[in-house]
Amino acid sequence: ALAVLPCAERPPSAISDARMPNPHRIEATWAASAADFTRLLHRLHTRWDGAVVPIDTGYAILAGPGLYVNRGVGVGLDGPVAPAAFDTLESASAKVGVPAAIEITPFSDPTVQSIAEQRGYREETVRTVFAMEPTNGGASVGGPCIRVAEVTDDDALRQWQAVAAVAFSADSELGRAASDAYAATSFASDDDRLFLAFDGREEAVACCALIVRDRMATLGGMGVVPAARGQGIQRAMIDARIAIARLVGADLVVSSAVSEVSTQNLAACGFARLYEQRTWVRA
Repeated sequence: ALAVLPCAERPPSAISDARMPNPHRIEATWAASAADFTRLLHRLHTRWDGAVVPIDTGYAILAGPGLYVNRGVGVGLDGPVAPAAFDTLESASAKVGVPAAIEITPFSDPTVQSIAEQRGYREETVRTVFAMEPTNGGASVGGPCIRVAEVTDDDALRQWQAVAAVAFSADSELGRAASDAYAATSFASDDDRLFLAFDGREEAVACCALIVRDRMATLGGMGVVPAARGQGIQRAMIDARIAIARLVGADLVVSSAVSEVSTQNLAACGFARLYEQRTWVRA
């Protein structure tokens, strides 16, 4: 367990052009990680009928209806793609029962967006990608102290699942089942680690995840229960995972954000904004 404090305001991470993280590495690592995770999820939880289908340089990650990842990822990283790649994505998506969708970044070949537009895809969500070198963060000062502990047994996993259900508003039966399945899959994965944050009264108030693959650490799965928000807990969890990434030998820490609060927290903890990842969905 780590006793940590929310980070102080720090300037954005100073990453020189010569040391700027390779977006291809980030996107390719995320795509491979998502593919392995989804295959493991389907082995452990037969409730969802999905698929992982190789497409071009990436995959169609189709976890299944009601789950969080159903789209093409890492497509078009090494050059132009053919319409046949979209044929594969759309056919596989139809079989699983989800709309066809694909992630497009500034580093995707222009043919990806061109074909998507021709086939009736429209931009639906935007996610900002951040990165930092682990030597630039992880030192926290100020604010209320919290304790961050790794999930190492089934009891702690159930506690993580309960906190996540509240933090992410997984109120429906399907939503809770999906949230629990993702947590259980993370717990079983060799790349993933789960953490709980406890306040001064030793109440679990937040949860988060850390994925380390090929020396790249990804911060994900972070949520704070509503009653504990606005107290710097999210920033403290960011700092704790940066420190852990440094300890395990990661040379790059990455994350992404949709909300303005998460964007501000990552920037305040020293992350540099890299690019935007846009999901296009076929009507």
